[in-house]
Amino acid sequence: MVFAWYVIHEVSDQVHLMQEVYTLLVPGGTFLIVEPKFEVSASEFEKTIAIAVSAGFHLVDVPSVLMSRAAMLRKG
Repeated sequence: MVFAWYVIHEVSDQVHLMQEVYTLLVPGGTFLIVEPKFEVSASEFEKTIAIAVSAGFHLVDVPSVLMSRAAMLRKG
């Protein structure tokens, strides 16, 4: 499992990051992304999730995290 807590919005090359995380995870591995609502808009977060999906991840859950936007992804 990989946790990315309040950090993805700080990364300049999210495409490369998502590809690297995908490569490092075992099949069925989980990637939890949590971003702060006060820093990351809903549309920005949707773009992040789209990048993760284009890297090969599948969105499996949208957990509720206080004051945050969150997505649980799985390497498929």
